[in-house]
Amino acid sequence: MTAASASARDAGAGSVARCLEALTRSAWSLYLARRLRRRTFTALSALSDRTLADIGLNRSEIASIALGGGRDATRWPRQRAALPDRRT
Repeated sequence: MTAASASARDAGAGSVARCLEALTRSAWSLYLARRLRRRTFTALSALSDRTLADIGLNRSEIASIALGGGRDATRWPRQRAALPDRRT
């Protein structure tokens, strides 16, 4: 085995190791995000309807909030930038 082929083999092994590390980090990140969504869903589900109403939520919105979808855009409109006056 020549030094060049050994160097190429080692470079390939490093590339595989980096790919495995990236895959592991990605999987761990997805796992933690799923745990957070489940914890949010469980905590909001445990609240009474009155408490949910106090914080401005309906029970039907819990899954959307836990999944990170946020509130319905029609119910909670974003503030629009002032449009220029087009009158002439």
